[in-house]
Parts: sequence; structure tokens; C-alpha cells
Amino acid sequence: MGVAFIAAVGVCTLEGLVGIALNLWLLIALVISKRRVMDRVYRIPIYVSAVQNLLLCILIATMSFVHIFREGTFVTVMLGPLSQFWPREVSVVAFQIALVLTTMMWTLIPVTATLQLMGLSSCSWPTWKRLSISLIFTVLCVIDVAVLSSHFVPTPEFNDFIEGIVRDLYKIEPNIRIAAVGSTSKYAQLNSGRSMLTLLLYLVLAPYILSYGFFISLVCLIRRRLTSHGVTLSARTLRMQRAFHMMQLMQASEDLGRTTTDEVHKLYRFRGVSQKT
Repeated sequence: MGVAFIAAVGVCTLEGLVGIALNLWLLIALVISKRRVMDRVYRIPIYVSAVQNLLLCILIATMSFVHIFREGTFVTVMLGPLSQFWPREVSVVAFQIALVLTTMMWTLIPVTATLQLMGLSSCSWPTWKRLSISLIFTVLCVIDVAVLSSHFVPTPEFNDFIEGIVRDLYKIEPNIRIAAVGSTSKYAQLNSGRSMLTLLLYLVLAPYILSYGFFISLVCLIRRRLTSHGVTLSARTLRMQRAFHMMQLMQASEDLGRTTTDEVHKLYRFRGVSQKT
């Protein structure tokens, strides 16, 4: 095992541990905070988001998901300590759960905006009904990702191919077990014709674009409600509203950080390959 292997596992483990600490802090802060500070209906989505991120960070710290893009093939290999002890099938299920949790970071963003819009619409629905309606979009996206995530599970032929990529890149000995999943646009014939472009569209782009598109639409509707009947918003109200929307967008900031980390990994690997050639 080379320096790249140790660096990848170390960075992923550290990232996961920091995320665990931050989300535990958030949960504790929510529990001990005064309930009158925030309406109960808004606290529940924040609890859901904190628990979702906590579970994701636990998986990152213990499984060390490392992403590789090489020869038109996307590979996620699990290099963490648990992946060495669990059966490969369990590691694959852990990846699928992590994929669902990852997409929830942005599909949860419209929830609180939906609740605010319903609050401004003078509807007297009970809390459970408002929460149910606000979570419909997230639940539909979760179902979509959960169903399609199985397409990342490679066929035996494709598994041998991506395993070869991982072993060559990280200099992993044949006696060490590898758990990897992935997809490809160049060697789809090895993977029962499943194309990476299809997964990219339905698993990543569709939920991501729809989430932010839905959120922007809700923001516009909320602004229209606030300024209806000729009401002029004060500077303080505008600041509070901007802070509210910024808080929602920051739910996905961890995803940006993880993407940046992955790009650093890719740059490091690219430089290593370039130096060899």
C-alpha cells in the first residue's frame, strides 16, 4: 500500500469524524435550546437533517468512500476498516445507504421553505399534515435514488475490471479484499449495458436540479406573499428572510466540502500518474 492509500483513508476518516462531532453538537444544541425560540414544525426538519448527516458521516469515517474516475469509468472503493471485516455485500449496501443520505443533503433543502409558504398561506392544517406535505418531494427523490442505486453494483466481469483499477492505483496486494462499486460509459458491455450517463442523469442531476429549482420557486412565492397587499418589508425583515434561506442552503455545504476533497484526491492521483509517465 502506498502513500495515496494512506492519505485517502486518513482524509476520509478525518472528514467523517469532524462531521460526526459537528452534527452531534447540532443535535445537542437543538435539544437544550429553548423551544419558544423556534416553532416545533421547523425543528423537526432540522432534526432530520442532523440525523441524516450524522449517519452519513459515520459511514464515511468507518467505510472511507474514495471516488476514482479513470478510463471513462467511475469507481467508488471502500477502504475503511469496516470494509475489511464486513462481507462485500454488506459494504455495497452501506454504499447504497450513503448514496441516499448524500442526495438527501440537497433534497431536504426545500422542506423548511415549503413549511414557511404554508404558514404564510393562512392554512390551519395540523403539524403532521404540513410536515407530510413538505416531505413529499424528499421522499420521492429518496425512492428514486434507492431504486437506481442498485445499478452501481457491478457484474462479475465489471467488478474484476474496476478492482484492477483500484489495485493498480493504490498498489493493493492481491490478498487484501476490495469492495468497490461503479459505473462506466466506455465499457458498458462489461456491466450489462448499464451506462454511467443514465445514472448521472437520474441519480445526480435530476434530484439536484429539481431540488434547487423547487427551492428557488418557493423563495419567489414566499417573497410574493410577504409583499402582497402593498406591504413594504423592513430592512430587518429582509435580513431575517435572507438568513433563513441561507441556513437552508448551508445544509448542503458539507456536500461541497466533500466534493472538494474528492477533487483533491483526483488531482493527487493524476499528478502521481503523470510523474510515472
